[in-house]
Amino acid sequence: PTAGHVTVPGATAATGCFAGYKTFRLWVSSVYRDPRNIVIADLKFFDSSDTAISVDCSAADITCTANSEYDSLWGPSKAFDAEVSSYWSTATSDSPSGWIQVTFATAISVPSAIQMQSHSSYESERPKDFKLQATNSGSPSALETHADWTTISTMTDAWSNENESPITFSIACGAGTTGSVGSCTACGAGQFKATSGTAACTDCVAGKHQGSAGSATCTDC
Repeated sequence: PTAGHVTVPGATAATGCFAGYKTFRLWVSSVYRDPRNIVIADLKFFDSSDTAISVDCSAADITCTANSEYDSLWGPSKAFDAEVSSYWSTATSDSPSGWIQVTFATAISVPSAIQMQSHSSYESERPKDFKLQATNSGSPSALETHADWTTISTMTDAWSNENESPITFSIACGAGTTGSVGSCTACGAGQFKATSGTAACTDCVAGKHQGSAGSATCTDC
């Protein structure tokens, strides 16, 4: 792949790679005190050089959104303002699941890591089970599972120690892709990879096939 590009599902055979994704979403399935709202004091993305990716929600070319907010004082921009005294919170009436996302003006490479910080008054509302998703759709679905979204990495019971804050999570290559953190390559046609991680793609067994690149499963012939 060209320097600065990542090969991911959706890349064309002609180019072999594209610049990445414009929108990244943190989908949170549960917190450590269900059923309660999700609270994140600070959220950062890091590139492959371990440099924080600038997210200025007040900038004209960046959009920060969420499925809900507790009120206008605790909107999604509060998770990106580098002020740990402020925070983003979903509305209390919502289900334990929710999401926060940022859309850039141009596509960027898949982050190599994300960092989160809990709020000292709401440590039990920190994310427990969550996933990083990405899309280039101009108007992506709000559903957790939809063709608009590619799941980059899934984490389960990932923040068990409430005293570990901020906490950094490395982003492994998702299902259907392989490679090192921050540089994921789609599995080729005839191959699959069902889980996240650096494991190699696997050839489909006899009696099964996969005609598309970047697949998590094989289908019966």
